[in-house]
Amino acid sequence: MRISPVVVRQEKKVEPVTQKGADTMPYYKPLKNLSATDRKRTVKGLQRLRKQFADVRFPTKNSSESLILGTWNIRNFDDDRFNYGQRIPEALHYIAEIISRFDIVAVQEICEDLAPLNSLMRLLGRQYDYILTDVTHSGLGGNKERLGFIYDQNKVDFKGSWLFTKHSLKT
Repeated sequence: MRISPVVVRQEKKVEPVTQKGADTMPYYKPLKNLSATDRKRTVKGLQRLRKQFADVRFPTKNSSESLILGTWNIRNFDDDRFNYGQRIPEALHYIAEIISRFDIVAVQEICEDLAPLNSLMRLLGRQYDYILTDVTHSGLGGNKERLGFIYDQNKVDFKGSWLFTKHSLKT
């Protein structure tokens, strides 16, 4: 899996705004519910992910002059149609860590059951929200999947069918 960020820069100068929680990382208190072995492995995995982000100089989210966009096809998120089983909590921590690096991510293949998405959202914390399309109809060639947009509410806002950055609304 490889996700490349797209950074959209605004043309005009925008005054920096201090945003509460702008550098907040995902909420990892649920790690305490894992066994000691699983918790240790998950923490090491999260540390590896953070090092990889640092090594590739992944853009930071603290700039009011950029919007970090991503798209991710999270295969079958998250049902058992193909008998792979549902994702384990460890995997949800890794997904949350990756998504937290973006201001907005289009997520493909969100399945009909929203429980796994809601588990992911709890890890991301209150500053994140999502909007979803309807489930595609299997009789019309769809796979009972949705497209979703997970976004940082400190940076992005949706008004009707338009997307605005928080900073563009203040100009």
